[in-house]
Amino acid sequence: MAHRAAKEPNRIDTPLNMAALNGHLDVVQYLVSRGAQVEKGGNDGQTPIHCASYGGHLEVVQYLVRRGARVEIGGIDGQAPIHCASRNGHLQVVQYLVSRGARVEIGGNDGQTPIHCASSGGHLHVVQYLVSRGARVEIGGNDGQTPIHCASSGGHLHVVQYLVSRGARVEIGGNDGQTPLHCASRNGHLDVVQYLVSRGAHF
Repeated sequence: MAHRAAKEPNRIDTPLNMAALNGHLDVVQYLVSRGAQVEKGGNDGQTPIHCASYGGHLEVVQYLVRRGARVEIGGIDGQAPIHCASRNGHLQVVQYLVSRGARVEIGGNDGQTPIHCASSGGHLHVVQYLVSRGARVEIGGNDGQTPIHCASSGGHLHVVQYLVSRGARVEIGGNDGQTPLHCASRNGHLDVVQYLVSRGAHF
């Protein structure tokens, strides 16, 4: 499901990951200078650049890239650092990763892309940037859910409205047939429900 995308790194078992997650550049630099591997993952496969991206620590991300960290490295769930940054609304990190070659439609194992993550988190500025870089507003994950499903599930009306303005259909269904209206109704987001109905969603 979309709402599980790019979750917080858990069970972190390397000091470098901990320092990266919390933005301690000096500690990151010291550990790397002493031989810490910049792409060593924790138990969940998250690497230091995933952790720094999740926390929005641009300088740490930039340093890790300079030291050889790949911008599209995947964790166990297949998600890349751009998923982590998008989920938490860290636009500068997203922009930097894209400038270094990260694809805006890269998918995790579940097919979720950065725009799914940004929509789930309600981060309109990131959604707008990703669309400006070519992300499709109706791209589906493996379950067929699109960004408007994600935004509707989270109750992010401003994102829903933007996606509709860019061509997202309010009646689009996932593989299970559920529409954004189902998602908003399930989670009690009345304002989103009202908006979708006003745009022609059937119930």
